[in-house]
Amino acid sequence: MNPKENRELVLKLRFMAVLPEGLKNKVADTLLAISKPRSVPKGGAWIREGEVTKNKGYILLAGRVGIRKSNAPEAVCEAPELLGEIMQFSEAGARTATVVTLEDCTVLRFMWDDFWSTIESKVSPKEQIDVKQAIESLAWQHFAE
Repeated sequence: MNPKENRELVLKLRFMAVLPEGLKNKVADTLLAISKPRSVPKGGAWIREGEVTKNKGYILLAGRVGIRKSNAPEAVCEAPELLGEIMQFSEAGARTATVVTLEDCTVLRFMWDDFWSTIESKVSPKEQIDVKQAIESLAWQHFAE
């Protein structure tokens, strides 16, 4: 995928829909600037339930993944999707699900610390709250799925 295609996919992330256009572009630019592409082959797991790590986030750019939670049926997620965001808002201190690729996938991996510090430097305090609320709303939607 080229940078233009990546940007278009990032702008289609569900949490972006509630952000005003200018803020949406700043968030997309931030995510693209701090992310590194990664290929994950079919059957690969890169997020594991119970794992303790608050800093890694992912954007699924291409492919489908299975979301596996203890005592819950597997959910399927298709690109584009933000993954690994629940840890930003969960007090449990551990990943809430395992993410396994159902086909070869392309993801952008980033560090949440880099995301939040860059957002703080680029947008107003009110816009920071808007971004946090949009991502938190998505996190709780994912948690309930």
